[in-house]
Parts: sequence; structure tokens; C-alpha cells
Amino acid sequence: MNPQRLAVPIMGVAAVIGTAAVLAFAAGASGVELPGVPRPPVAAPTTAQPVADPVEPDAVDAEAADPVEPGSDAAPAEELASGPVDPSLLRGGIDPTGVPLAHLEWLTVIPELDPADPAFIPFEQREEHMIREQALARCMAGRGITYYPAAWWLNQDSQPRGLGFDESIAFTAALYGEASATGYDWSLPWTERGCVGETEHELEEAAAAGTVLTADVPEPDPLAPTPRQAQFVFQQAIERCMEEAGFEYLMPWDLAPGARTYPDGPAQYRPERPSTLDAEQRAAWDAQLDGDALPGAAYRWQDAGCSGSATHATGRDDMH
Repeated sequence: MNPQRLAVPIMGVAAVIGTAAVLAFAAGASGVELPGVPRPPVAAPTTAQPVADPVEPDAVDAEAADPVEPGSDAAPAEELASGPVDPSLLRGGIDPTGVPLAHLEWLTVIPELDPADPAFIPFEQREEHMIREQALARCMAGRGITYYPAAWWLNQDSQPRGLGFDESIAFTAALYGEASATGYDWSLPWTERGCVGETEHELEEAAAAGTVLTADVPEPDPLAPTPRQAQFVFQQAIERCMEEAGFEYLMPWDLAPGARTYPDGPAQYRPERPSTLDAEQRAAWDAQLDGDALPGAAYRWQDAGCSGSATHATGRDDMH
């Protein structure tokens, strides 16, 4: 399952949940500043399906209790969110019902901005990425297309929200070239690879000329959801859809001890299907989750199961 599915999939540029790989492009651009463009707010479902309250294990003598091994049925008690919850833990539309408080706190962390975290991205690399984003925005503007210079580690999107289908096709063609409808081919000349190819060429020329380039690096908006919080709201939308269809969708605290560790949490938030399903049940579970949507420009969220439904409900596509 790809939690980032879009009505028209867009490769790697300012993805909601990105990796440091997008920062590998060499620094370079003309350095011309773009006028600020207001960003649409992050969309989120207005309601969320409450998760079931976990069954608390029977009280036992702490000294006599055997240590809990990963995969066992016993689960350590976790403090659940109850009563008034700090609003900063609930940004994006999170429903805290049944969610361990430590997990809500973990969701607020942006690891790419924490020097103590292995995922930390130094300022220089973040600036390199924004230099490339600025160059892409200039190129797209020259083709009459709006493109937001986006910091993926802050959950920013380059593609404007609310595009119609034809507008989305035009955006993709301008960004990746006309041939992108059948897949992006990096072996084509840069002149045939849209603004991605043009930007790549521009940065190479700037580097060869020894031009020193800079770009503004955005800071986190203290009122906006973190990427982890936005991803969690997306997963809650999937969970609600799956449960309405009669399927169980296991969030991390539903799994056996050892499957997830709090408060550090997993590197990538990934709920799972129940391990007790047989082959036929797994096939039905997968079909309900992913549907049978066609790839590329033929994609329709209505055909993409609960993943597509959640993609649409949380504003991650252009068909809303």
C-alpha cells in the first residue's frame, strides 16, 4: 500500500512523507526570489472512527511476572489519552480515542529537524533542496503553471490543491514532460523531461560556473500538523473505512508487544492487517484496502479501495 497515492501520482518532489534522497541534487539555481504564495490549509476528515478500547491485562505480581516477549498475547498497560488533551497533540483532526498518550506525543516530532535524530537533515542540505524547488517553481511559472516551493519534511505540497483532472494532467506534463504519461524516463535528454530536466540542467550549469546560490529555508508552522500527524489522520481515515466495510485494521498499539516502541516509535508509521487471516481473507482485506485502480493518469480514487477513499477524504488528491 502506498499511503501517498494521488489522483495523478507525482514522483518524489516534496512528498508528504519524504526521504533524504530528494536532497541529493547539487546546489544551483539563479537565486531569483519568488513572490510568496499562500498555502491552502491541510485538509482532514471532520470525524474519525474511534478505535476499540484495549483489553487491560490482569494484574499480576510484578516480581513473579515473566518478561513479555515479542509476539506474546500479553500487552503492557499504556496511558491512554483521556480528558482534556493538549491541542498541539491533535492537529490535523486526530481522534485521540483509545490512542496511547505517548504515541500522540511521538507524532509531534519532526525527526529531520532534531540534530540528535538519525533522520536529521543539516541546514545545508535543506537549503539545497529549496534551491531546486525555487528553480522548479520558476520553470513552471514560465509554462503558466503554479508550483509551490515545498519542504517535504514540513508536510508541504508542491502541487496546488483543488485542481481539476485536466489541470492535474497539465501540471504533471509540465513538471515531467509530455512523455511522463507512460512513466518518467531519466535517459531522455533534459529538453524532453519537463521542468525536472530543465532544472537539472540549470543547476549543473550553475555548479560548473561556480555560482554561489542561496534560498530561504522555511521553519515549521507551530499551528500546522507535523508530517507524522497528517499521516496519522490519513491512517485513521483508512481505519474508519475498513471498519465500516467489516475489516479490522490494526493500528500500532493493537499489535503484539515488541512490534512498536514508544515514545520513540517506528521510523515509518505502518498499520497492519491481522495475522490470523487465511489466504482468502487476506486477499479480501487487500482488495478492500487498495482496490483495483489503474495507474498513472487513469487513476481514480473511487477505484482505490479504502486507501483511495482516505486519500480523497484528507485532501491528498486533486479531485475534491
